[in-house]
Amino acid sequence: MANDRCVNPFVHRFRFRTIDYFQIIIGTILLVPMRIVLTVFLFMLASTLAKFAIYLLNKLQLEKEAENKWRYYLRIPCVWTFRAMFFCSGFYRVNIVDKAGPDAEKEARVLVVAPHTSPFDVLSGIALKIPSPVARHDAVDIPLFGNVIKITDPVFVERDSKTSRNNVLSSVLEKIKFVRIFFFPEGTCTNRRALCQFKAGAFKLGLPIQPIAIKYDQGGGPDTLSWTWDGPPVWKSIWLTLSRWSTGVELVLLPVYHPSEQELQDPELYAYNVSVLLAKELGFANLYYSFDDVKYLHQRVQSFWQRLENGFNALAQNRDDGRSYVICNDSLRVLLWLALGIEKTVSDNKDDEDEMTFDAFREYLVKNYRDCIEENARELLTEPIVASGVPHKS
Repeated sequence: MANDRCVNPFVHRFRFRTIDYFQIIIGTILLVPMRIVLTVFLFMLASTLAKFAIYLLNKLQLEKEAENKWRYYLRIPCVWTFRAMFFCSGFYRVNIVDKAGPDAEKEARVLVVAPHTSPFDVLSGIALKIPSPVARHDAVDIPLFGNVIKITDPVFVERDSKTSRNNVLSSVLEKIKFVRIFFFPEGTCTNRRALCQFKAGAFKLGLPIQPIAIKYDQGGGPDTLSWTWDGPPVWKSIWLTLSRWSTGVELVLLPVYHPSEQELQDPELYAYNVSVLLAKELGFANLYYSFDDVKYLHQRVQSFWQRLENGFNALAQNRDDGRSYVICNDSLRVLLWLALGIEKTVSDNKDDEDEMTFDAFREYLVKNYRDCIEENARELLTEPIVASGVPHKS
């Protein structure tokens, strides 16, 4: 079916079963209040420890190599405090599957981690002994969290500044002499159904890279972790995750990837080949979408619905019996074939199996073909809909 291969990585909706509502109610009453209190306390403690460590480093005024050794030891209390915070949030265990071997740390000083789906991905950095991340420059301005970011000695980047992105490369080359660096190469959060296009920045370095796959296990329940551009707000994601008894995390450390001569000349090819390996490990589709496509794709989806409704109404208004806003299965099949390439379908209208209003039609599409609609909306309907000899009416 077409919808098996159509995935929009920037859209997420909660899909609850009946049992999930009971679990959410019980978890909200018994778990969430306690977890919020413990998490806030531990977060403030970690921020205080990080601020004290930064103060000591500034006072000592050490050379870079000595500073990094001191930084490593000073941030250990922060690491354990953060790990305790995640434990209290239901992330009891992080399982690390090492497919890379013992020499990976020496071979690859650059780590790429995917998929990037939620704020909880910070746990991967903690489990990896906090290598220095590449972070948005404004992250240091976040109250309390800014101190924690600073103690990791990150490389800062401004997403919209080309100069900033170029400066990152030189900063990374200097920093990897002392610590490992890790990137989320997608550059945005997705819904754990596909990998979007990797940014080429980490791959322009031309260095060996260790790919790392993040996998979450929520016991077959709804995905409450993903935080996407078109989806529930982050507070709701955090609340629903805290209401769960536990969330499992697995990090798969893949073998170090050494670039070929061709990949050294073409960083985008290098990025693509690494994304293929990660997509295969995760069992995901590997797409060409990037963060820049989000708003464009959203606009095309809205246009898709409007033009599809116009075509629907044109068919309905030309029915022989004169009834408006209804459509028979034959015409429905024509619309779906024109729009999505779907040849077999039946109406979900149980009262009248041969007719459907547009609202019911839209609900039917969202329920069964949402991802396919959003995938195809970028290219579909560039020509007016014509079905059963009825011209499109605007």
